[in-house]
Amino acid sequence: MTDQEDEDEEELIKRVMGRKFKDHIIETVYQNGKLMFCVYNLITGNWRIQERMITKIGVYEPPIMLADMAEHNYLFLPSEPEEYGDMKKLTKEIYDFLYKWCDYSEDFMKLDVYWAIATWIFDLFESVSYRKRNGATGTGKSRWATALTSICFRGFIQGASTTEAPIFRLLDAICGTQNIDENEFSKNSPSGLAILQILNSGNQKSTGLVHRCTGEGADIKVKGHLVYGPKVVASRERFEDDATENRSIVDISYETRRNLAPPLNLNKTFYRESRKIRNKLLLWRFRHYTKFAKNNVQTNPELLKLEVSARLKQITEPLFNVIDDKEVIKFLSTIIKDIDNRAINERKTSIEGIVLQAIFDIRKEDIEVALPGKRTINNLTIQNITDAVKEIDPSTSNWLTARYCGGLIRKRLGLNVDRRYNPKRGHGYAIVIEDKENIQRLSSLAIRFGFRKIAEEIGLISSVPSVTTVTSVTLLKGGSKTVTSSNIDRYTEKKSNTILLNNKCQDIRKRTTLPTTAKVTEVTKVTDVATQPMERAIRRLLYSFKPIWKSKEFDYGEVQSIVGVKFGERGKKVMPLVLQKMCHEGEIDCVSDESWKFVV
Repeated sequence: MTDQEDEDEEELIKRVMGRKFKDHIIETVYQNGKLMFCVYNLITGNWRIQERMITKIGVYEPPIMLADMAEHNYLFLPSEPEEYGDMKKLTKEIYDFLYKWCDYSEDFMKLDVYWAIATWIFDLFESVSYRKRNGATGTGKSRWATALTSICFRGFIQGASTTEAPIFRLLDAICGTQNIDENEFSKNSPSGLAILQILNSGNQKSTGLVHRCTGEGADIKVKGHLVYGPKVVASRERFEDDATENRSIVDISYETRRNLAPPLNLNKTFYRESRKIRNKLLLWRFRHYTKFAKNNVQTNPELLKLEVSARLKQITEPLFNVIDDKEVIKFLSTIIKDIDNRAINERKTSIEGIVLQAIFDIRKEDIEVALPGKRTINNLTIQNITDAVKEIDPSTSNWLTARYCGGLIRKRLGLNVDRRYNPKRGHGYAIVIEDKENIQRLSSLAIRFGFRKIAEEIGLISSVPSVTTVTSVTLLKGGSKTVTSSNIDRYTEKKSNTILLNNKCQDIRKRTTLPTTAKVTEVTKVTDVATQPMERAIRRLLYSFKPIWKSKEFDYGEVQSIVGVKFGERGKKVMPLVLQKMCHEGEIDCVSDESWKFVV
């Protein structure tokens, strides 16, 4: 065989760490000094070890350039699948391993057990969280990072690099859990900037691709490097970018205080024990792959209940879906709330947050001094807001101008302003408080920046009311008709034992006009029902399906199923109201008794 033929054969070989085929899944293992494939049959549950995978679409082999990393324990791979028993035995073995080789909070140690397990199915989710420890030198951060990475899916230690190219190529080739040490993300070096790029975009599949140019002149090519995946980060302090920090589950590292301290060095026992756990987690991945790949696992209800940002829910979804310990779920929920509160407080103290506070304070004062029956005066001029900001934060007095404040209100906060006449100041610009878009925007900003309470006081956000829900009515002319609570909820006005219905109100499922007057036979008090934020959340959820539904009809059952999974029973109660409003506003058309279609 000639050299040219050797090169041609090499080009036909595809180097991969793993891949899913129709009935099989392959994963790279390290056995007897060689990288090989473990081929698992998803139907029979049988597995075998082989050097390559030959299919109709090509020949697959493990990336041979990674063999040295696996040999010297910089790349942690299993050797073969091992039986793990059940989830309880597996989690206990992982906990005992971390307890033996590390010393830190028991709560975070229990959480790390499930975080490590979740990395073994991270490629089946759209988002993933980072795990990070902050602390001074000599507090066990590097030991913790190495121990945790050693049991994660395709865990590897990044190591030092003089240029950024090996960093992107390594992560792209392995597609696993990256271990990043505190000395590796300095803005003063190309490799440090590369690590920061990876951290900023590597927690989501949609953004987890970094493009790099190779070659020169006419031979220049653009190559995309996959950087999506879990990261284990040891750092002395917080990231400068708050957004990156808030993608991480963070705890603080302290000096060892345990009587029985962990071993001083990571010896052969450590690598043998970690390999045994990886072998068991490999079998766990194989057995659970189909369940997660086909999205047969419903999102944990505890996650949906949390009133935190959508991003935090996205990145912690894989973790919530593998945790079976209620105490760990409770602890994780507390951590997520703390992360969300910290992010809100950071936004609240930013210049945008201070400007919003000034806007709400001025509006509240306008409402309080308004005469009964008279229109509330709008004092939300740019100059008034600028003066109020300077009173709230005197440090802005030296640099904040009305021009800068106006630009911030329009461009960063997205509020509409208009030229108005003020008797005291003459012509100037003011926020148009009557503008429907401004009201919706201010309501959203109030929640995002932590001003919900004052927004409720000035009427931008509705507090949760107690609503009378009618479950059965009797027609005055005789006969009875039973309806569900969603049919009439929020369209009724209760007067004594008589219920007056809006003539436009219809039973959404049966599309029959209800009588104008009926007698109440059964009334249920519901205190946890629709609020404006819930209505908007359901509307956003339905609009996310518009690309799918715009060319076809969707029925009541589909909508109820989707809303029920996302918002539970509370969402189901609000859903008919949202459909009614969208139909009334011309956003959707009624096609039949139980189906609708988006207006294109």
